[in-house]
Amino acid sequence: MADPQRWNLYSYCASNPINMIDRSGQWGYTVHGVWTYRIAVMAGFPRKVALLIAQADVDVDNNLGTGCWRADNPAILKEWHFISTGRYAEALRVCETTLNAKEFGKYLHVIQDYFAHSSVSLMGGSSHLSARYEGIDDPYSNYHEWSKVMEMAQLTLDLMREFQERWTSFATAVSLSIGSAISGII
Repeated sequence: MADPQRWNLYSYCASNPINMIDRSGQWGYTVHGVWTYRIAVMAGFPRKVALLIAQADVDVDNNLGTGCWRADNPAILKEWHFISTGRYAEALRVCETTLNAKEFGKYLHVIQDYFAHSSVSLMGGSSHLSARYEGIDDPYSNYHEWSKVMEMAQLTLDLMREFQERWTSFATAVSLSIGSAISGII
């Protein structure tokens, strides 16, 4: 028997289409925006930086070059929303090495969508949409697999903490260098 949650046209937003915005039907705005922001604050980022990271995460869905609404370009969907394991690994490497908050948020989106669409990305096969959309079939496949949601949330927190440590260490090193340079002048 089919999953009864799939009968609900608003299950993608936990039956709350007024407060949860998600143009792609995968993660409500709460994941890419609110959760990401709160996890960044929890990891120790100042609120302005947390907002910058969360906004970069959300912008992937809304940007002309990466938007999930770009059904006319399946390559964009596969690169930013229906993620292969190779693309996931690439995004993970970026998140583990970058010092740029916007870049971190953008690639964090890729990682979060990997969890939302992982069975879609990995299944291959043909799509009900057309041959152009090879490997993109059921966008609602993992939305209610809470183990995947929890795994994604934990990984987001872990990556955020690592990024915050790198970011703080770099800022401290820059401050010390500038302080040394200024004291050498004086």
